[in-house]
Amino acid sequence: MNPYTKFLNLLQGISQLDKYPTMTPLSKLILDQIALHEALGKLLTVREMIGLDQIASPATLHKHLTNLRSSGYVIAKTKDDDKRTKHLVLSPLGHQYVNALSKAVVQAAAT
Repeated sequence: MNPYTKFLNLLQGISQLDKYPTMTPLSKLILDQIALHEALGKLLTVREMIGLDQIASPATLHKHLTNLRSSGYVIAKTKDDDKRTKHLVLSPLGHQYVNALSKAVVQAAAT
């Protein structure tokens, strides 16, 4: 088995753990975007996320973003200077999930 298929196998196992609520492939893509922007220090706003129409329609993005927030993966935070703009960040559960995936990548690459 090559490293990529090993990673996919590990990913499937992580996704089936009871501590992680189920996600659709589109929700995973949205979570990836939020995690990437957070890691780069450029937090996405809700408006920017909904504007990523190359991923899906705004209504579909909003639905999946709402599901990510209600399942505990993502939090929308305001900054002190502007209470109207909400920035998307990973919740503690979201960070746990991303860290588990990171470990799976390293494990798959090492074997």
